[in-house]
Amino acid sequence: MATAALLFAFIGIVTVDVPSNEASFLNANERGLWSTVSVMADGVDATKSDAWQEVAAEPACVESQDSPSPFASMVAASYQVVKKAFRFSLDDQSVVTTRIVLALVNLPLLAVFFAATIFTIDRVGCTKWSRFTAAAATCFATMLLPLSASLNYQLPAAAATAATLWLYMHVSDRLEHSYQPSHRIWVAAGFTATMAAAFQFSAALMLVPWLLLFGRLDHEEIRRFLTGSAIAGAFFVCSWIVYFTLVDQSPVHQAAVHETAVHETAVHETAVHEVTVHRAAVGQAGLGQTSAHPMATDQGQSLSMQEIANVSRAADAEVPATAADLRESLSVVESIFHAIGGHHGLFSLTPLWLLLPIALVAGIRFEPSEFQVLAFAVAVVSLTCLLFCIAALVFGSESRLPQIYPSQLIWMTPLWLLMITPLIEQFEGSRHRRVLVIALLGISVVSALAAFPSASASSWLYRVWPL
Repeated sequence: MATAALLFAFIGIVTVDVPSNEASFLNANERGLWSTVSVMADGVDATKSDAWQEVAAEPACVESQDSPSPFASMVAASYQVVKKAFRFSLDDQSVVTTRIVLALVNLPLLAVFFAATIFTIDRVGCTKWSRFTAAAATCFATMLLPLSASLNYQLPAAAATAATLWLYMHVSDRLEHSYQPSHRIWVAAGFTATMAAAFQFSAALMLVPWLLLFGRLDHEEIRRFLTGSAIAGAFFVCSWIVYFTLVDQSPVHQAAVHETAVHETAVHETAVHEVTVHRAAVGQAGLGQTSAHPMATDQGQSLSMQEIANVSRAADAEVPATAADLRESLSVVESIFHAIGGHHGLFSLTPLWLLLPIALVAGIRFEPSEFQVLAFAVAVVSLTCLLFCIAALVFGSESRLPQIYPSQLIWMTPLWLLMITPLIEQFEGSRHRRVLVIALLGISVVSALAAFPSASASSWLYRVWPL
């Protein structure tokens, strides 16, 4: 099953051509990350390649600037291997090179996610039907599968979270049978938990719960967990330094600065011309000479900053509305709706997660104590992430296009799959509930497969359900 899913992912990586779309589905734009990788590996500037210039000139890339992460360093290392082995570069063979690098980077991450999550499911599920259903959901029903066809931070964060969860279940199982786990397990757990936070900042909310969960198993080994966290933290700091050293050379960054300067110059020249023409028409050539902030023109006239600002605003108002403007017009309520149950929604894109609230409540109330603690931690972190993203929609200054599900919550996919496994097992005894689970799973699989053509640009629901 996992092999078939990896084959689907490979086919998607090779064949899918992500369309240009102003509606960014990912919080960190894929091409911005590719640009950073190119700068880190090649020292590419904004004028070296026409292809990169076209990429950098797209407004969506400017809006979704890359962020410091060890993942960019990992991708740059893989790109260097491809460059030396095949003599391909992101400037000359951009399409082929990106597909090869994606296969080298994303397929192993996807395999780690599959293997670690299915292992934890096998430890929790007691029946063959529940284990098979949860494993099928792991391989085919989540948005991680289509996102493997693009470069993003969500997949490595989910893989690191799955690895941490597997290590936790392994340590718990060993201690339950009176075996002392290797000290390296604790170091690895601290490393993977912190790396998940480095890949996706919202995953940092799970660091303290992981520390407490591993501390409940053996508090004397916490220092080794912290050692692993320190190693990952050092890696993150190095990546941060590299990022801020090289990002100013990024084609996206330079193009954004250039486009902004050109636009401001054009608007200013237009404003000066319009004000000059207006004065000549009404015979008020000396109107702005008393302004506190005069501005000289070629005709020797003096224009006030207020006049120029008024004309600039009028010129902007005449520009036709774009998709970005329409997104800005969304109300807070509409944004929250689309982020939860609309075209970018948590439950609409993956209906299987409708089982999650019931599963969390059941896990906290009825499951064994170790699972209760884990379920409580997952519930608290999930709710905190959800509230944080809603607050960003309400109080943030950025576009209100819902980006809540993929960017902030998808890294929790391994934890959620583990949580719903006992509930799927309970539903096995009822025919109607089994049908419900199968229906939710089937719709989620179709949704995930439908997302392949544009997972890094916009959700498939957004294409059929426009604003």
